[in-house]
Amino acid sequence: MKDNGIIIFFKIIRWAIKTVLVIFGIIPLSRCGSGYKEKNGKITFNGREITDKNYIVLNDQFAKNDSGAYYKEYSIHDADIKTFVALDKHYAKDTNIAYYCDEEREGQNYYLTKHSVIIKIRDVHSASFISLGDGYSGYAKDNKRGYIKGVGFPVKDAATLTVIDGQFVKDKYQVYYRQAPVKGADVNSFRSLNNCYAKDTNRVYFYGYHDNANNGIHEIHCNNATFSLLEYPYGKDNETAFYVYTKIAGSDGGSFLVVGNNFSKDKNHVYFKTKILNGADAASFMIIPHEESLDDINYTKDKDHVFYNDKMFGEVDAASFKALGLGYATDGRHIYFHTSIVKNADPATFKVNELSYGDTDAEDAANKYLEGKKTAPER
Repeated sequence: MKDNGIIIFFKIIRWAIKTVLVIFGIIPLSRCGSGYKEKNGKITFNGREITDKNYIVLNDQFAKNDSGAYYKEYSIHDADIKTFVALDKHYAKDTNIAYYCDEEREGQNYYLTKHSVIIKIRDVHSASFISLGDGYSGYAKDNKRGYIKGVGFPVKDAATLTVIDGQFVKDKYQVYYRQAPVKGADVNSFRSLNNCYAKDTNRVYFYGYHDNANNGIHEIHCNNATFSLLEYPYGKDNETAFYVYTKIAGSDGGSFLVVGNNFSKDKNHVYFKTKILNGADAASFMIIPHEESLDDINYTKDKDHVFYNDKMFGEVDAASFKALGLGYATDGRHIYFHTSIVKNADPATFKVNELSYGDTDAEDAANKYLEGKKTAPER
């Protein structure tokens, strides 16, 4: 019954959030009516009828009339209306220039405020400008260069530039990740493995961390022929294992297993991310579940020891140790917050308040606690 109660609670929360977003116009009342639609002689935008008879729907994001061109409800100033056409969900062009259009939201008011981003690409060769891909990648090209979200970048051969997937494009000489060449990549065999990894005949790559040093793509120095992906962010070859794109020193690829929550093990060691978990017994190592908690699982144990992330407890009874959630645990003798004993807490009556807000996150018969410390009593 408790599980059903939690499920119902979160359904109510999700419904409430969706209702608020509809009220503020963040999402349309019906997703089927989102964007521009034309049916039975009636034009709508996000389900609202447009009475202007001169409106021409170009696609679900772009339209025009005698007065101007539009991306969603935003006016595109100075567009040549007669020649204005939509290319995909973000790109459009007229006889003179091309446009990349999108919406941005502000951090503190993400769900309540939005504004248009309309980039006018003035140095484009409009006649040859086309969208690449499915309209979501942000790639386009003309006869001179490639474009990503409206920003041009040099390519070796624009005529053969094509999309590999949502992240990569290639011409007959070079693979590109966003605006940058992927050094040494083999054009003919390069492919994505998933949203974070790619490979070709010679190399395996991790992409997604946008650092200036590597343009957001990192070569994984592995045996390409035997490399395989495991549960993110792990991979391995026949010799060793990798965390994201970093080799896990000392690991054995043949026996390597992902335990979960940044823990892994092989026949020799247990690892937290890329570090050996000193003192851990690989054969008996396991995550300590707390099924009634919504919190991440950070506690693990073997036959003799208990760990919180990469830290080993001192004297604790591993056999009776239980995770309670929100960083709390007990072995029946003490209550722990992370690896520290919560002074004077009573294990028999101690409980964690997962859904509480404010100055407490746990309590026992005598006291209330916040992050392992007793809070002042209410006056």
